[in-house]
Amino acid sequence: MAADSAPAGSESGTSALQLSETEPAPVAVEEAHRIRWSCCGLSFTRRSWVLLLLVALICTVVISTLMTLTIGKAIAAHGIQQAALSFERIDVEVDGTGDLQLFVKGRVASPSPFNARFYPMRALIKMDLPGDASTSDSTGGLTALGVVSLPGLDVQGGKDLVLNFPASFKVENREVFGLAGKQFVICNTTSWQLEATATVKAWFLNVFPIYLSGIPFRKSVDLQGMGGFLQNVNPITMNGLTTAYGDDDALRVSVSINVFNPSYLAARVIPSMHLDISQRGRHFGVASLSDVSLGPGSSTLLVDFLLEYKDDNRDAIRDFITGYVKADKVEPVTMHGSKWSTEDPYLGMVLDGLDFSFNFKPPGTQFIHGLEASVGFSGLSAEAVIYNPLPQGIVMGDMNLVIRENNVKGENIFSLDTKKSSTRVPGQVLQPSQTTTLHISLSLFDAHLTDLMLLGRLIKAAHMGRVTVGVVGPVTVTILPKFRLTVDYAADGLIAKLNCPVVCGLDFTSPGINASYIV
Repeated sequence: MAADSAPAGSESGTSALQLSETEPAPVAVEEAHRIRWSCCGLSFTRRSWVLLLLVALICTVVISTLMTLTIGKAIAAHGIQQAALSFERIDVEVDGTGDLQLFVKGRVASPSPFNARFYPMRALIKMDLPGDASTSDSTGGLTALGVVSLPGLDVQGGKDLVLNFPASFKVENREVFGLAGKQFVICNTTSWQLEATATVKAWFLNVFPIYLSGIPFRKSVDLQGMGGFLQNVNPITMNGLTTAYGDDDALRVSVSINVFNPSYLAARVIPSMHLDISQRGRHFGVASLSDVSLGPGSSTLLVDFLLEYKDDNRDAIRDFITGYVKADKVEPVTMHGSKWSTEDPYLGMVLDGLDFSFNFKPPGTQFIHGLEASVGFSGLSAEAVIYNPLPQGIVMGDMNLVIRENNVKGENIFSLDTKKSSTRVPGQVLQPSQTTTLHISLSLFDAHLTDLMLLGRLIKAAHMGRVTVGVVGPVTVTILPKFRLTVDYAADGLIAKLNCPVVCGLDFTSPGINASYIV
């Protein structure tokens, strides 16, 4: 039994030995996977070490990204802030909707060292307005006017950004916008500010894309205004009349004027505008403009005048037309805007309180352009050369002119009263912008030619030198088709030719005496 038990025990020991050689104990396995690294009394496994490296890498990336974004945003904001902004032209269209349609042409000097894409944004527009324009949006002397929607823009690194894009402007406060518009019209220079938050995609080294959002910037810009169209700086000048039409109780004329706009703002105003007009402080009509286009520099505008013949302005209209017909002086005209000048409430706020003045210049030729009279035993025969300064026909009525020595205050020489003429003057049509000769035949009595010695003396003086005469008296005309008016005509400077071969009693050897009178 002892012999049998020994081999058995020997076999058992052999199995235990084999087990220990092929399958390590659990403690051994754990020790085999542990990498002992100590620092500050701490010990980590390989798995812990990998996790620590990953955490450190993520932290590095996050911190680097945050630093890159922070620095990038700061660089971007600084670049935008420092970049010089200049405009070539800003087109503004007022269409009556309350929104302004813009088209901007200009340049931004090198806004970014890298290629970048500025995404569409909305920017707040502010303007430096007088102190009485304070609103809840006023800060630092600047008042919010509205919001402009800007499109996306692509920038090439290190190069200027050319601006050539449409935009829209939403007015937020009608009263403030009106005041801003007035300031731009009357001032030489206006201060503006653009505030926005930009989102940019930039390519670092033009290879690696970086997205930067929430970039705040404020850009201040000084824009040249229109200077108020002042007569001594940028005067509104008149080219002339283009049309005229006479109603029963109103005269309609269209006037071509030149306007110089020193700013680079171009405006197209579609809604009609109606402005009261005055002459020498007296109201005498309404001026209308529609679909006006005003560009930088000189522009030609067409203004329609309605002169209604009423009791309160009858004298003003008569004096105005008389001054124009006499062609002897400039007539100052002022157009007055109000908030009722247009149906567009936003444009109305701009026009409210604005005045535009210009000089209504007379024609270059006097109404009575020339005069020739022959005196004989049978009476006086005269030819009056009349110039029609209007672009519309004029029907002559009666006239009763007195020809005086030297000027309109001189001694009477003779009279031309068409009511006493044997030839018919009333009803003759003066063609537009042309001269017409009217024939008048009077007796010596009807011509009040009682001082033949005076007439002879004048003719004799004409041979010796310069002789002056004046013409004064009422003239009745009808501006076609129906506007009838009597003007008190008076003028010096008439060119007259007088013939008195016999009755003047002059001792000349020639059979007749001709003299030219130039005043």
